[in-house]
Amino acid sequence: MTPRRPRGFGKNRRGGEGEGGNARGVLRPVASDAWVWHLSELQTPNLLMPDRPVRVLFVCLGNICRSPLAEGLFQEKVVAAGLGGAVEVDSAGTGGWHVGAPPDRRMTATAARRGTDLSQLKARQLVRHDLDDYDHVFVMDKANLHDTLALDPDGDHGTRVRLFREFDPEPGDYQVPDPYYGGPEGFDHVFDIADRTTDAILQRLAEVYGWDLASSS
Repeated sequence: MTPRRPRGFGKNRRGGEGEGGNARGVLRPVASDAWVWHLSELQTPNLLMPDRPVRVLFVCLGNICRSPLAEGLFQEKVVAAGLGGAVEVDSAGTGGWHVGAPPDRRMTATAARRGTDLSQLKARQLVRHDLDDYDHVFVMDKANLHDTLALDPDGDHGTRVRLFREFDPEPGDYQVPDPYYGGPEGFDHVFDIADRTTDAILQRLAEVYGWDLASSS
């Protein structure tokens, strides 16, 4: 049976907090079964056996804390699984204040202490053609989801753009908190969220694209 299309992730997704969207509106977080519908849409011969890598993009506000951490973690897990040639990973920010800058030094230090190297990453701003170029776009919170979807006014790519924490086994309020103005514990908390959520995303993608994580790890 074809999975029912979940509300809020079709072609007419509009609004955000302060603009008509709320927990009951179009940006409402949805349960993980929405992923089943989303990936069923992607299950075509061209995507299940693509002639290019699967492209994954992580998005936050400034691309110096949350999304570069997700990029670094996910890239490490892809390589560890032997999928370096099958997946391309990147990150971007909806704002352009930090373009060309490295990740926040506190995020870099937290990641390094916990075994992940972010030192080679540089911030960039999300642009319209990213929604054409990337197969899966994972956004850190509702505000940035709204701003990302604003680049897609016709709703052509809405099914590619998802809240990152929809795939978190412990999703909480579905938002990845921005640690920028907080203390060290905030960076560790974000690391914990990103670590387990990137694990879950890789597992989901492996199920869809037929990657054998057990034999490739």
